[in-house]
Formats: sequence, C-alpha cells, structure tokens
Amino acid sequence: MTIPALILTLAATIGAEGGQSGLKILDFHASWCGPCQQMRPRIEQLIRSGYPVRSIDIDHDEATAQRYGVTEVPTFIIVDAQGHPLARKKGLTPASELANLYRQALAKFDAAAKAERARASRSEEPPADDRDEESTAAAMVG
Repeated sequence: MTIPALILTLAATIGAEGGQSGLKILDFHASWCGPCQQMRPRIEQLIRSGYPVRSIDIDHDEATAQRYGVTEVPTFIIVDAQGHPLARKKGLTPASELANLYRQALAKFDAAAKAERARASRSEEPPADDRDEESTAAAMVG
C-alpha cells in the first residue's frame, strides 16, 4: 500500500470510528484569543485527518461553554455521543497530542462498549442447566 493510500485509509478509519462511537473533539475558542488563533492550523490539520471536531466560539455559544465549565480558551474536550466529557486539555496543544487524547478516549469507549455487549450477551444465554439438556437431547437425536 502506498503512503497516500495508507493516509486515506487511516483518515477514513478514524472518521468511521468517530462516526460509530459518536466521539467528538469540542474546540472552545474565541476570536480575541491569541493562543486560539495559533491553534487554528492545528485544528484544521485534525479535521483534514478525519477527526470529528466541533468548533465552539465561546462568545457566540456561552451556554455550551458554561455547560462544560470552560473558563479558559483554548480548551479541548472529548465527548461521547450524549455529550458526556471523557477527556479535557487546556491551552496551546500540538495536534498530535489532541489526536492521542482522542484515540485514548476512543479506546476506553470501545472497551466499555465491548464489555457492555459481553454483559448483554451473557444475560441472553440460557441458564447452564438448559444448555446441558439441549446438548444431551442433540446427542440422543444424532
């Protein structure tokens, strides 16, 4: 696989994972914030790489900033599909660090979802006694 094809595959995978899990990076910023302006190219790099980013100007969406307790900008919060915060980072941050924060949150989210699916499948299985009877009946027929 060529490097450009690998990059496109990785970006598609990240985008698909974000879409399936619903995880997003919330980017809280303000137009008057110098560090926020310095972060713009880094955020755009993440978006181009397929990371799901929602940019929120705190001057235009004070309610969301208050909901997440944002008192400094820039602030980055990884949230699940229901908007529950999973990770948080404040200040100038390399794009690679935000990407790692997202991937760590995604891994934890996936592990929790896998554990929940396993719990659900165990609760749907017949009791051990029923399985033994089914196995015995199948052996007698065969």
